Amino acid sequence: MEDGKPILGTYDSIGCLSDLDNFQVGGTAADDLLGPAESFYRADLAPADLSETIGQVLLSGIDRDILSGWGAVTYVL
Repeated sequence: MEDGKPILGTYDSIGCLSDLDNFQVGGTAADDLLGPAESFYRADLAPADLSETIGQVLLSGIDRDILSGWGAVTYVL
């Protein structure tokens, strides 16, 4: 970005940028991840709460998408 701040962005399968402010979802389970992400996400979550929220969103979404496999690992950097 011009102001030096990082952005959160992802690209779809044809290269279109999506740069929502709060979170991004992608992959074969994107449609199944968006609803839980919108429901669980809150601004300014503590690192442990953010990791738990991400884990719950991932498990909720990938349980509904056979191509995603099963399981997830979250890391807070």
